[in-house]
Amino acid sequence: MDSNIILGIAITIAVIIPVVILATSGKRKQKRSIEKFRKFATSNGLDLSEFDCCDLGLIGIDSNAKKLAYLPKGGDGIIIDLHDAKSCNSRTSSENTQGDIIDKLVIDIEFKEGRGTKILPLFSSENKLVLDAEKVITEKWNKTIEANLA
Repeated sequence: MDSNIILGIAITIAVIIPVVILATSGKRKQKRSIEKFRKFATSNGLDLSEFDCCDLGLIGIDSNAKKLAYLPKGGDGIIIDLHDAKSCNSRTSSENTQGDIIDKLVIDIEFKEGRGTKILPLFSSENKLVLDAEKVITEKWNKTIEANLA
C-alpha cells in the first residue's frame, strides 16, 4: 500500500509540474508582450487609457488623442488616427455552412474620403481552437472605437 501511495504522489507531481511550467511561461510571455506594446504606444506619443490582449495581438486607445494602437503578435504595430476614420464594424467569419463555428473575429475601420479600410484581426481558429473572451473583447473595442470617432 505504501508503494501505491508513493506511485500516486509521483504521478500527481509529474502531471502538475508541466502544467505549472506552461502557465507560468504563458504569463511571462503575455507580460513581455504588454511591455512591448506600452513601449510602442509611448514611442508614438500615446498615453493608453485602456488596452486588451487578444489571440492575435494587442489593441489599445488613447482617448484624449483619439488614436488607436494595434500590435499584432510577431508583426509591426500600427497607429490609427480616429479623426480620419468614418466607421467601425466588428465582423465574424465562418467557414462552415451553418455559420455556428467562428473562424475569425476582426474589426474593420473604414476611413473617410474613400481612403480604404483597415482590418484588425483579433482571433483566428488557426492559432487557437477555442474562443475565450475574444468575442466580448471584439464587441467592446468596436463600441470603444465608435465612441471615439470624430
